[in-house]
Amino acid sequence: MTKIESPIVLFVYRRPNYTAEVLKIIKNVSLNDLYIVADGPKNNQEKDLTEKVRKKISTANIDAKVHTNYSDQNLGLRDRFASGLEWVFNNEDKAIILEDDIRPSLSFFKFCDELLSYYEGDQRVWDITGTNHIGKWNVDDFSYHFSYHGSMWGWATWKDSWQQYDKKMSKWDNPTSKKVLRDILCNYGQYKYAHSVYEKTFNNTIDTWDYQWGFSRQINNSLSVVPSGNLVTNTGVGELATNTSSQNSLMPQSTCQLRFPLQHPFFIAPDREYDCRVHNLRSENSLAKWIKYLLRKIWP
Repeated sequence: MTKIESPIVLFVYRRPNYTAEVLKIIKNVSLNDLYIVADGPKNNQEKDLTEKVRKKISTANIDAKVHTNYSDQNLGLRDRFASGLEWVFNNEDKAIILEDDIRPSLSFFKFCDELLSYYEGDQRVWDITGTNHIGKWNVDDFSYHFSYHGSMWGWATWKDSWQQYDKKMSKWDNPTSKKVLRDILCNYGQYKYAHSVYEKTFNNTIDTWDYQWGFSRQINNSLSVVPSGNLVTNTGVGELATNTSSQNSLMPQSTCQLRFPLQHPFFIAPDREYDCRVHNLRSENSLAKWIKYLLRKIWP
């Protein structure tokens, strides 16, 4: 059984079967603390589903101290994540974070746990992700690399980094922030994409919490740790998903098992080639979505 020192945080909502599946994986990990954050129902139909989710948790028999933070009302994606992680980091200095639709390999937990200790206090590194959007990248060189575009599909971070999170993105309204972001990314295409999603997030066109985190990390010129091989899959595609209604090429369909001990890079700097490839995948998905939108308009 994989032993870790870091607490695990699990966000759940209205998918009891998804919750049961990820809890089965967590039961293979020896840990001290498990934090459960749940949003409340929007209506009576969802009330039944949220109650089933919470019953799955209460009957899971997790061999750890289970802390729960259940909302009676629906806070929405942005406020539930912000308030949930604020609660966690009022009690912990670091955490590994999952959502109910993330399926991590056992390597993911050990990978995050070791690097949370290794980079603790180093403000050049703000988070650790389990997602490698390409699948595998330079696996023969090091166990991981650094990126400006870390994913929140299975990740980990520290209290001192999270304290700089701003769900309102108040700094985005300052023109200097946009100039700094452009200079940090050092790529017009990546900056143009970031500008678009951050503008929509700032104006509440997108209901999310994670773009705000990405902006805070990037504007502080800090990096994500990305594993050389993908460690998680995202199964949350479909009608019950909040923001992910269809599969796309940014979601790897398989996981790898990393070799331990980890082979650490001898530098802390963004892998620009990896970031360019991730950006190209995002651009392909954006184009595909636009084409589908036009086709629905022509042939509803």
